[in-house]
Amino acid sequence: MQVAPWRYRRNADAAKAGTAPITDDEVVCPTLWRDRTIVAYNRAGFTGRRMRVPTHWVDVTQVKLSRIALDGLAGRGCVPVDDGVVTLTADDDQAIVISA
Repeated sequence: MQVAPWRYRRNADAAKAGTAPITDDEVVCPTLWRDRTIVAYNRAGFTGRRMRVPTHWVDVTQVKLSRIALDGLAGRGCVPVDDGVVTLTADDDQAIVISA
């Protein structure tokens, strides 16, 4: 959990990749190794969390959600993108991968 905040706070190139809101309990950042993919995490989880997708995803009408598990990604289905916003739900200590 401490590596991502450290990298984004100290690496100007990573910050250029998109908005990376980071607090002690939450990280929402692009994956630099996968195109059009974001990871969202909150220690307390979230319900009905509205999140704006990057502006260069203008052609995206739905996103695929996956849960990060010990044995890889576990599919969670798709959600619509409504005017550039997705609505997410995740359990406590669960990271979600959002892919266009």
